[in-house]
Amino acid sequence: MNSIELTYEAGETTWHRVHELLRAAAEAGNQGPVAHHIVGAALQLTCGNLKVPNVSYRSLVPGLGNYQVNDALFHVITAPTLGGLGAVFSESKQGIRVFILLPDQFAVGATQVAEMTSPGRVAVESIESFVAQIIERLGGFSLREVHEEWRRLVGTYDYRVVEVEASESLRIEMIETDSEQCSIDSPQLCD
Repeated sequence: MNSIELTYEAGETTWHRVHELLRAAAEAGNQGPVAHHIVGAALQLTCGNLKVPNVSYRSLVPGLGNYQVNDALFHVITAPTLGGLGAVFSESKQGIRVFILLPDQFAVGATQVAEMTSPGRVAVESIESFVAQIIERLGGFSLREVHEEWRRLVGTYDYRVVEVEASESLRIEMIETDSEQCSIDSPQLCD
């Protein structure tokens, strides 16, 4: 099994960890499925007892969104096109709250298109910011607790992947550096 390796240092932000995960997934040709499942895992953590649907990335129906949670529809898009975004924006006119989550490099452009075509009706955010904000808030902005929430996110992600995907190559292998352990588990030993 070739999983996605994710190595990081204690000083890195949660946003950067998500960004590096998406970068590693893109290099492996799996950015779409990884983005889909990391958002699903983050939604599951933040929604508590509310069941967030878990479906295979390959079984998604184009245009229907990745996740519907109550009256919110989340589209996770890793390779946006103007036509694809236009179809998503049209959903906003049907009374559904629409959230578009995409890699950071596309967020500004997609926000501009959303404001031109559906002003104030579609929320656009980077996947990195969306996931990182959930983890930071759940961890109370404490380095130690954020680290534990990151581990919980990866565990939830891996569980969701194994449950619905044929390939376990989408799983994440966390590689913690010595400086990470030093700073998280025993800050007094770092001197």
